Amino acid sequence: FFFFSRKRLTNIFEQNFPYNAWGKKYLIAATSSATSASSLSTNIYRIAVRDPNTAIFVNGAQLPLASLRNNFYYQIESNSPDVITGDKPFIVAQIMSSSGACPNTSGDGDPAMVYVSPVEQGIKRIGLYRNTQNAIDEQYLTMVIPTGGLASLLIDNTPNAWDYTYPHTEPGYSVVVKRWAPATNSQVIVQSDLAFTAITYGLGSVESYAYNAGTLVRNLNSRPSITNILGSGQPSPYTCTNAPFTISTQISLKPTTITWSLSSVPQLSPNADVVETNPVPVDSVLVNGSWFYQYNLPGTFTVSQSGDYVVPIYITHPDIEGCNSRLEISLELNVRPSPSADFTVNSGCIGDPTTVIGATTSNGVNITTWNWDFGNGETATTSSHTLTYATAGTYNITFDIVTADGCIGDSTIPVAIGDRPTVNVVTDTLSICGGSTVTFEVENPQPGITYTWWDAATGGTIVHTGATFPTTAAANTEYWLQAAAGSCTSVTRVRVLLEVGNTLSVSLVQNEFTICSTGPITFNILNPVTGATYTWYDALTGGSVVNTGTSFTIPNASASVTYYVEGQSGTCLPDTRTPATINFVPSDAIALVEDTIAVCGTGDVTFAIDNPVTGTTYNWYDAATGGNIVHTGSTYTITGVTSQLEFWVEGTNGTCTSLREHAVVMYAVSLAAPVVTVTEEGQDFVTFSWNAVPLAATYSVSTDNGVTWSAPSSGTGGLTHTVSGLTPDQSVTLIVRAELGAACASGISTPVTGAAKSTAVFVPNSFSPNGDGLNDVLQVYGNSVESLRFMVFNQWGEKLSESTNKANVWDGKQGGKLQPSGVYMYVTRIVLRDGTVINKKGSINLIR
Repeated sequence: FFFFSRKRLTNIFEQNFPYNAWGKKYLIAATSSATSASSLSTNIYRIAVRDPNTAIFVNGAQLPLASLRNNFYYQIESNSPDVITGDKPFIVAQIMSSSGACPNTSGDGDPAMVYVSPVEQGIKRIGLYRNTQNAIDEQYLTMVIPTGGLASLLIDNTPNAWDYTYPHTEPGYSVVVKRWAPATNSQVIVQSDLAFTAITYGLGSVESYAYNAGTLVRNLNSRPSITNILGSGQPSPYTCTNAPFTISTQISLKPTTITWSLSSVPQLSPNADVVETNPVPVDSVLVNGSWFYQYNLPGTFTVSQSGDYVVPIYITHPDIEGCNSRLEISLELNVRPSPSADFTVNSGCIGDPTTVIGATTSNGVNITTWNWDFGNGETATTSSHTLTYATAGTYNITFDIVTADGCIGDSTIPVAIGDRPTVNVVTDTLSICGGSTVTFEVENPQPGITYTWWDAATGGTIVHTGATFPTTAAANTEYWLQAAAGSCTSVTRVRVLLEVGNTLSVSLVQNEFTICSTGPITFNILNPVTGATYTWYDALTGGSVVNTGTSFTIPNASASVTYYVEGQSGTCLPDTRTPATINFVPSDAIALVEDTIAVCGTGDVTFAIDNPVTGTTYNWYDAATGGNIVHTGSTYTITGVTSQLEFWVEGTNGTCTSLREHAVVMYAVSLAAPVVTVTEEGQDFVTFSWNAVPLAATYSVSTDNGVTWSAPSSGTGGLTHTVSGLTPDQSVTLIVRAELGAACASGISTPVTGAAKSTAVFVPNSFSPNGDGLNDVLQVYGNSVESLRFMVFNQWGEKLSESTNKANVWDGKQGGKLQPSGVYMYVTRIVLRDGTVINKKGSINLIR
């Protein structure tokens, strides 16, 4: 096309849409003038047709065929939003005239042309560039958009950013105008939820520009599609992973060949290319006044991975423009992830109803088919299902679904069905008395099982948890035991009973008798309880039963003895038994705790009766017979003793009088020295012994010449002491001290020396040459060693030392250089006095 401007002839060139992208419906809107977005200019529209017989309609009125120019295009002028339609594909060029050449075109402006997009090529997002080259002053964007898309329309990410909008002649559509002044160089992004068409242009005093703001260039002569087999049977805009579908296309002509290039999508299965020669359509359909022929690709297909893919379809026909009369059609595959086949399940126990409920799919599409496999041979085809498992175990529940759009999903969830544990008790009835505690026990408790004790057969409150239940109560009480393995409980609770009774207190008419000759004794219960049982024992606890009844007669009591009686009322026994005592005091029955007491220097002594008998009077005399009473009582203390004394004591209870017992006070100033001897010498010990010193109360020993003293190893009253932990040939000297009291001089022995003896040879396994005087050198021990040769090696076999001195076979050095802590090896050859040769080797720990 070319036009006259005010100054010169202007040629206008614009790349045309390919014919297969031409549409049959265009919604046009006039450009705005330089002064305002709402000031609409008159534009020239050229409507180009390929077939001169194409019928063109503007706002429903057909343009006369005679008005077709050059057998190619119609031309109209308009500043209104018009609807242009045709019975065959056509293209529309929108032309801005020179300034002043058409109504309302004064001011900036110069001829410019743009091919308008048909409605069928609408787009949802565009990017355009505004420029100011050649003195552009104002810039515009004019859009035709469904009115419902205004809410989501963003210009540079800003809503409501336009300057002017008005209704289009086509119902449900609006025109939107955005103006930028002064003009700038900038990128612009426009997007909406609904598809739109748009042009952008700039006006200037020197030049103007205009171009299509963004469009799809789809082949409108073909309609490739997929149909999900499990869906509604209608073409679907998408499929899902692994869902079966078929492929077809509708073409406006009958091709000579169709090539389905399936190999372009590796995720498609099968994906071998298919070529059909002179294919026969399966159907024909009239779409928007045009006939389309439908061709179906044989087979069923799936895609293994979600995403967007393109399957090229190539058709050939003599009427197709271009090289080899070949046209490429793009089958756009939108593959969505499979819907999730989630479900909920209340896993339970044997005999419990288990319910599964299919959840809503993740893509929000309703489920049309449910398939359940419950892992026990049972299946279902409903959205939910309830079943009962007969045996415990883990079952894999598989859930397969088909959604209304033909997509499939599946999932498998392992469900554990628990076994109900059984439970019993060792004893189901226990008895207590007066607040005591007893313990109920589970019979053969199992690990992993929880045992709970309740206060009711059903419901109620847990009073204890565990395999044992210690409890007490003031009255008879019932409890119920339940076992649980996870959420599975025993079928019923086991009842136990705690029986509670009261203890019985027992008193005697007379608790104690004292006799001095053989005879009968009878004990009687004081106020016996009717129905109670009284049992007499020979011990406070346990023992043997010697009598039952409210009285107990010993026909020939001839010794001191204590019996014990307890009363039982029902199941309750008393906490303690009541004693019944016979004190038999013959004439020779008295005894002293100590009959001889030694005193060293001035001091006090106390004699005491051994086990004095209640009711017996003890008199102390100054003579074995006759004499004078010097004291009365079970004890007798003499103060200020300065010499040896003698006393005699007898006991009387009014009936019996004992023989007198002799008590002697031994007086001394100092003790004799003990005589010590060595009684045994071992490999690592020496044992000493000494004689008993008269009047000596205790003994102590010293191994450091009397600097420190300690008790003998046989105790303070012992007569032996062993010193252990000695090395062979090590000697030790012992002193023994006999002791009585602070006022009495101790007897101290003469020092005696003994030594550990051994015929064996001993090599220590460690020493510490750190200069502390202890184990600073390695020695070889043995009483019978005549000579030796001792060699030391490190871990690499290097000899570090060689010695013939058993008292110092190694000092931890090599050539005077200290060796580090560690483990070393030795080899030695030892000759004993009797000619025996000993070869030894081993390891030594050197510790610093």
